[in-house]
Amino acid sequence: MGDLAGEGNANANLGNAHGSLGDFSQAIHYHTQCLEIAKEVGDRAGEGRANGNLGTCHMHLNEHVKTVAYFEAQQVMATYLGSVVRRTKQLPPSFPSLFMRARTRTHTGRSPSTKW
Repeated sequence: MGDLAGEGNANANLGNAHGSLGDFSQAIHYHTQCLEIAKEVGDRAGEGRANGNLGTCHMHLNEHVKTVAYFEAQQVMATYLGSVVRRTKQLPPSFPSLFMRARTRTHTGRSPSTKW
């Protein structure tokens, strides 16, 4: 059996590299693998980081409902770990705006008319 935790870290690094290149679909692929491995090995902090990375990728793709879902999962994990300072630092300043946009989209079936 290989180094599963190391494989998770490698996937996170590949996801970050693809995100830096603007290839968010590929970044999502790697961050999703990282999240699955973190869950498998019981790495709660890794789960939180992977959820945050996935939220950021979906934010860049203007997928607001998914963005909010991943950031909320990240927040739940940070709260679970008892790290209030870390939780507030990791959520982007635009989180309340993203939440309202996602909520508007969910309730009306369309995006709000305001631009970012």
